[in-house]
Amino acid sequence: MRKTAKGDAANQQRLIIAPVGHCTFNGSTEQTIVGERDMGDARLNYQDIMYGFFDLTLKGTPSAVMESQPRVRYYTMGNNKWNSSDVWPPQGATPVTYYLASGGAEYLERRRRSHAEQAGGDRNSGQVHYDPMDPVPTLGGYRVGSDPQGRGGSFDQRKIEERKDVLVYTSEPFTAGNEVAGPITPTLYVSSDVKDTDFTVRIIDVYPDGRAFNLDESIQGWRTAEFTAQPYRGTTIATPWAWPGFSRVSLRNRSQRSSWSARASPSSSSG
Repeated sequence: MRKTAKGDAANQQRLIIAPVGHCTFNGSTEQTIVGERDMGDARLNYQDIMYGFFDLTLKGTPSAVMESQPRVRYYTMGNNKWNSSDVWPPQGATPVTYYLASGGAEYLERRRRSHAEQAGGDRNSGQVHYDPMDPVPTLGGYRVGSDPQGRGGSFDQRKIEERKDVLVYTSEPFTAGNEVAGPITPTLYVSSDVKDTDFTVRIIDVYPDGRAFNLDESIQGWRTAEFTAQPYRGTTIATPWAWPGFSRVSLRNRSQRSSWSARASPSSSSG
């Protein structure tokens, strides 16, 4: 919008990325719990910023709160701190391309042997059979509304990853100081034996003890006629995250219809 908006609107845009559920930012505390994870102190003067933005953009009234706000304010999960930037992705972020690789073994063995590799890695296809009568359950993730039962957010995904209709690719451990801040766009070359297929990609944070917490996700529905001749590109994910030493990142694929095969192609991220 800053590039295409006209007049004052181009310079009035602000972006806040907070580690909270949908419309739950006012519930942030010193220990903001999202699902099963403690995101730290995610408090911010959200209401003042929101009303200041409305005053400025709807009424044309100058706002001291907005004048003090950076163009972009984002919360980096993992090290649990607020950061600011004039642009998004932040200045200095460098795109990195990873490829998916399949070991061709049974599912759990594949999970241990297959991982996201940088350019040049083996990119064999993976295949699963999906039974609509036994759908892959959703654990955590997005929830629209107040979510009074606390079902949204970040939860341990290990039970779901044990299913045979889910493909999981896990990286080698990261060293301390690795941070992702910017768009992550998954790209898959796929085919299916049914007319309609939904593809879900989840980014998972894998602890050294094996716990696997969802960070973000992308889901998109395709018709066979649309994706047989072109790659599937998932909707962009944008989650600022810093990995402490020895943690891994995992990408989980699943289909929402029948069987499908996937050949890995670049999925890029900035960080």
